[in-house]
Amino acid sequence: MGQFGSQSSQSPPTYSSTMSGNSSTPIPCARCSNQALPGPTLPPKEDLNQVLPGWPSLAKLVNEKPDFEAFQSFKDLNIKMLLYYQGELHYLRMMLHEQEWEDSTTRSRIANCEDDALNLRIEQILRSKGHDEPEARRQYDLIIQIRELLEKYSLSHLQF
Repeated sequence: MGQFGSQSSQSPPTYSSTMSGNSSTPIPCARCSNQALPGPTLPPKEDLNQVLPGWPSLAKLVNEKPDFEAFQSFKDLNIKMLLYYQGELHYLRMMLHEQEWEDSTTRSRIANCEDDALNLRIEQILRSKGHDEPEARRQYDLIIQIRELLEKYSLSHLQF
């Protein structure tokens, strides 16, 4: 028998598939009959389209029916976190101001810098980041700490 079965105007085209030996089973053409052709079946753990019960099933349902979406905004927690960020930023602002004041009244503690006060030249603050003594790089460390926290605060604030 040939690879393709007979085609008439009344039935959809078919092709023959040889199964175990010499028997063949006609399978309808997927293009003509809107039926999927049989394909290899994956084990359940490898089949990404197989939905598992529980959260995966709920996620699929919400994906298919967006009207079921009901996510809490946790607005109260967002507000608390913004307040905590503000408290931390306020504290770090005071620490930076105290450090700037101290650095403005004493000579630079960095051996390879000029004798200017640390707050007068940004180059000295930037050079202080590589200093071995934590005391010498305290202002720079505070600046970095504030920058990182301020970025988080600003991103959180934009979510409202």
